[in-house]
Amino acid sequence: MQTLRTETFACGTAYNPGRRTAVRSLPALIGVILNMTMVIFTSAAIVRERERGNFELLITTPVRSAGAHGGQTAAVCIHRLAADDG
Repeated sequence: MQTLRTETFACGTAYNPGRRTAVRSLPALIGVILNMTMVIFTSAAIVRERERGNFELLITTPVRSAGAHGGQTAAVCIHRLAADDG
């Protein structure tokens, strides 16, 4: 009968060696909050365009849905970054 060779691996932490939860979860929480904020602002911009009647014009253009949403997201991000500078 053949015996299986087992290997041992040692894991070490290069980031957060004290294993504090706040150091690990705070950057992730900031990322989630920023991501959700951009989604909410983009959704609000699309709803405003639909209420004003501009969305129908946007739908009739030869732009795909992903391109339209990407343009909306880029416009909102640029607007928010410009507003934060002032």
